[in-house]
Amino acid sequence: MDIGAIKRGLLLVENPGRFQVLPGRPLTVLDVGHNPHAARALRRSLINLAFAQKRTAVFSMLSDKDIDGVLEIVKDQFDEWYIAPLDVPRGMTAEALQAKLEAQNIENIQTFTSVREAYRTALAKAGENDRIVVFGSFHTVADVMAAL
Repeated sequence: MDIGAIKRGLLLVENPGRFQVLPGRPLTVLDVGHNPHAARALRRSLINLAFAQKRTAVFSMLSDKDIDGVLEIVKDQFDEWYIAPLDVPRGMTAEALQAKLEAQNIENIQTFTSVREAYRTALAKAGENDRIVVFGSFHTVADVMAAL
C-alpha cells in the first residue's frame, strides 16, 4: 500500500464531535471531551485558534466524570459559562454544576434548563468575532447537534 495515499486519506478523516468546527460565524466548536486528557487537547486547540472577542462555554457533564480536573485545565479559556443539566440518569444538576464552577473561582455563570437553550442563547448573544465552545459530554454535544 502507498504510504502517501494513507497519509492523504487520514487527512480527510472526520471525527464528529471531536473539535468539530461548525460553518459560519460566530466560530462554534463542538467537543465531546469529558476527562482531563481530552480537556488538555481542547485547551491546546483553543489556544491555537485566532483571537476571539468573547469566549463562551456551553457546558455540562455527567456526575461520575472528573469535572474538577477538566475545569482546572480549561477555565482560563472562557469569559462566560452557560451551563445546564443533562437529562440523563448520571447528569449533573445545574446547582451541582454551578457549585463546581464556583469552587474553581469561575465567574460569569448563567444557568439554563437545557443545553439547547444555553446554546441558542449563546448564539443569539454572540457577535461575529466571538467563539462558542460546546463541551463536557457526548450528551452535551448531541443535544446541540440535534438542534442544528
